[in-house]
Amino acid sequence: MKTRNGFTLIELLMAMAVAGLLIGGLVSVFFHISVTSGQSADMLAISREFQNVGHSINRDGQMAKSATGGSQLVLTMPDSSTITYTLTGTQLQRLADGLSTPVGNHITGATFAINDRTINVTLTATVNGGAIEEDTFQVRMRPAE
Repeated sequence: MKTRNGFTLIELLMAMAVAGLLIGGLVSVFFHISVTSGQSADMLAISREFQNVGHSINRDGQMAKSATGGSQLVLTMPDSSTITYTLTGTQLQRLADGLSTPVGNHITGATFAINDRTINVTLTATVNGGAIEEDTFQVRMRPAE
């Protein structure tokens, strides 16, 4: 009786099919992880921009004696100087003492509403043309004198 070494064609085809399924599953998982981590990084960037804008407007808004809203925010300070927040392209700019400073990037929309000494800020941001986030926050101004 002869002993045969090697694999039959059916065994070889079954091994290739199982290997193909395993490799396909691994590629799918890797692709999903890379897409998800990219979206998470975009959302983190937007969150960071909103925090920067919120900090700046909160600091100035709490010191302001009056404000006007709309597409830009104009804060009048106790010494009668003004601080203006304006969206220029995708950058929110703070203009004070003739100096323009960017306070937020990737901002695609900004509206400011004043209601009973409360500044309502609505921001929209887009990163890499994909992740879009909108957030609204409020800043209470100093009590009227």
